[in-house]
Amino acid sequence: MTIDRSDTEQPPLSRWGTAAAIAGIFLYTLVLCVPAAFRFDGVSLYDEITHFDYAYKLTVENSIPRSVEPLSDASLEVWACRDSDWVDDSSDLCERTEDRQSTRYEFPVDGVNYNGFHPVGYYAITGWGAQALSALAGPVVEISLFGAMRIMSGLWLAAGISAFYLILKRWLGAPGLALSASLLLVSLPAITLFGFTISPDAAAPLAGAAALAIVLRMVEGRPAFLFSTVLTFLVAGTKLLSIVAILSVVSVGLLYSLAHVRNVRGPEFRRWSGPFAGALLGTGLSYAAATALTRSAGSPVVDNPAAGLSTLELGGSPLRPVVDSFATHAGLVNPYWMPAELNSPEWAVFSRLIVLLIIASPFVLMWTSPVKSRDFVLGLSLIAGTLTVPILIQVRELLTRGEYFANVAPRYSISLVPLAIACMAIVAARRSWGAPAMWVLAGLAMILGLGSINGIFTV
Repeated sequence: MTIDRSDTEQPPLSRWGTAAAIAGIFLYTLVLCVPAAFRFDGVSLYDEITHFDYAYKLTVENSIPRSVEPLSDASLEVWACRDSDWVDDSSDLCERTEDRQSTRYEFPVDGVNYNGFHPVGYYAITGWGAQALSALAGPVVEISLFGAMRIMSGLWLAAGISAFYLILKRWLGAPGLALSASLLLVSLPAITLFGFTISPDAAAPLAGAAALAIVLRMVEGRPAFLFSTVLTFLVAGTKLLSIVAILSVVSVGLLYSLAHVRNVRGPEFRRWSGPFAGALLGTGLSYAAATALTRSAGSPVVDNPAAGLSTLELGGSPLRPVVDSFATHAGLVNPYWMPAELNSPEWAVFSRLIVLLIIASPFVLMWTSPVKSRDFVLGLSLIAGTLTVPILIQVRELLTRGEYFANVAPRYSISLVPLAIACMAIVAARRSWGAPAMWVLAGLAMILGLGSINGIFTV
């Protein structure tokens, strides 16, 4: 299969159009996320304080956190004055913490950072970037380090959506359709959340864009071993679980080669197996580097009080928790968590609508695509990733602890969401009404997102 590469050398007008689209994506993402970062004066359910603590220790205290250790005093001070799902009324704790009269044991999970095992990529860029933002804004407005880190997450998200746009534009050859799909992606509440809270999941769209880029290179027949190694290493350096999108596409590519290539020593097999080998190498290198850094900080000084909080003891058949995980996990963008003051019933209903389109899109794409095409590989990769992640997580927990997750959150596969939106866009590109329909969805998502974030629909 060959692909037209004429768009790789863009005329000046096209380059200006691409630059304008990326600028628009950054502007819209920040307009959506920055107000939310400051309107939401609580703490995200998804371990936001532990992520702040990691970045603070790494870039302010210049120390590598242990895999499990007490939160810093700075982190406790931030948390004490912010409500969360664990602390409904923080006023008393806030006063006592400011007076140095509280202890970490008064905080949820004993005031322990249990996320120190993550790689440093996201935290280093976010922490140092936040310090630069605070310094630059200082003459005009004072921005706390916590608020600046939230803005950095918005920049991470904008960068990922821009990369997604560039890859999808090349895939479709339709800049307008790629732009509408990108705006739809960033306006999904399950994605928007990580643009205004401190979390390495803010880099997930970059991981999804990397997976799309690898699929393109595989199907074009260009060498992809080194390409896949570098991209996987960088993605795994933000969060190890984010590689699920890449592993899905390269695994499907390898299985494809085994089914359709007669000579496993020939160039055709290397074309498909190279990205798989590269992804494994990139993952291994990143994991080894992250493990070495964590161990260099020393052994945990406290037990992990978060162990077992999200799991249940296994009773009955071990297959039940695995099977039960599919129903929730298939949604990808729903259910999601969003602060009440930034959410709305309208946004939630829209998210459920997108779930239906996401579930249908890979099957429609595969049904209408040749088996050897990049579109077929993409659709099959999305299905494979969606089914594989909950199984792997449940099996790992069953083997290591003899327990299982009562609910494997869809956010564990958040890097697959860009693949899902890409499938929707590709299906839309094949119909005369597809592009207008995508713009209608994107426009509706943008209105609901901005309206919810700014309190129009949440009043």
